[in-house]
Amino acid sequence: MVLAWTGLEVTPNELAVDVFAPNIKGSLQISLISAARHYGRVAYPIKGLQELFAEVNAKHPVIVLQNLGLNLYPKWHYAMVIGHENGGGTIILHSGTK
Repeated sequence: MVLAWTGLEVTPNELAVDVFAPNIKGSLQISLISAARHYGRVAYPIKGLQELFAEVNAKHPVIVLQNLGLNLYPKWHYAMVIGHENGGGTIILHSGTK
């Protein structure tokens, strides 16, 4: 989604070769950063909600790592922040096909 936002047409299957680790059935942050560089893009970390909202308000995509499970049994998943509402009380994510 983020690469498409930058104008690249990369399919999920093409990208999976660069980022998906079968042994963990997922992707590591370093793989996402490396793939961005591979495609001539730069990923950089942001800290805190103020920076997140500043990037989203500037219409820049932000990838976040969220826990879809429990603290004792986490299920980590990456999603793209596409907006916020209620003064930042609600963050809107694009995650997979939802």
